[in-house]
Amino acid sequence: MADYYTQTVVHQTLPFACMTSLEKLVLSTMFETEEIDGGLYCFSTERVDDMPSLDLAEVRDALKHAKDIPSRLYDLVKAKADTLSAEASELELDLSVDSFEFILQDILRRSEALPHISITAAFTCSKMRPDGFGGMVTLITPEEIRSTSTGDILEDWLADKFP
Repeated sequence: MADYYTQTVVHQTLPFACMTSLEKLVLSTMFETEEIDGGLYCFSTERVDDMPSLDLAEVRDALKHAKDIPSRLYDLVKAKADTLSAEASELELDLSVDSFEFILQDILRRSEALPHISITAAFTCSKMRPDGFGGMVTLITPEEIRSTSTGDILEDWLADKFP
């Protein structure tokens, strides 16, 4: 059996001053993190957890502290938390479509120091399979999120060479 990995690095340290407690909680669950120079460094050695399960008490506390700060994550988590029963102890998020980029963009929009956030991912596999290797790069600015993979670049080059 082959194991597939998506090792990922967010190149910029995310300033705590521009981040809500909810964003820090969710990013720290999705990524492996280190606190560096007043910010959060995010990376993954195997894959980003885009289906995080969060302690509901921690989520409710983070929501209280984040309620007056514009955040798409706040809106998403608040709506999900409001549907849970009083007995619930966990909140499960499905970020497999939206992923983490919109969270980083909201943090970036609050930052005066960061002009952009860049992310690099390496697709690797424990066996030498043709579909198990490649990569991806993402650039986040306050206005847009752009991503491309090595497969997309190769397709573009081949289309230019062989129209």
